Order: sequence, then structure tokens, then C-alpha cells
Amino acid sequence: MIGDEDRGHDNEADAHELGSQTCEEGAEAQDLGGLHVPSGPITQAKAKQIQQVMESLLMGFLGQDESNSIGSPKAFIQLTCHEMSKME
Repeated sequence: MIGDEDRGHDNEADAHELGSQTCEEGAEAQDLGGLHVPSGPITQAKAKQIQQVMESLLMGFLGQDESNSIGSPKAFIQLTCHEMSKME
């Protein structure tokens, strides 16, 4: 059975390992469990690229083509992104 002290040590070791991995990748990005997160400001070009990737992933997940008909997930994503940009 693992005591509380051992669990704390494991968590500290995991945190140190994650920190080491992040430092090795440099200041350009962080790897959070397979999720690539760019650092620094997000330009319009990066935002568009992120939106396109998210649309593609959602379409693949739902098994639909990328038609832009009313009620399609792509139309919903575009509307949501448009509304979010108005909030800024």
C-alpha cells in the first residue's frame, strides 16, 4: 500500500517531468497531454487555421461532409466563432 508521503513524491516527480518536457520544447509551444498549445499572441492567420482544424475534426467525428447548409455543424461553428469575435 502506498502511503501519503509516497503519493506526494510521485505527484512532485510527475510535475517535474512535465515541467522538463515543456522546457525542452522551448518557448514556442506547450504539450498538454497531446494537445499542442501555441504560446504568444494568436494572429488572424493562426485563428483561421485553428478554426479550420476544429471544423475538420468535428466533421470527421460526426461523419459528415463539409457542406455548409443551414443547420450543419460547420455553420454552427462559423456562427459561434463570429459571435465570440464580437465579444472581444
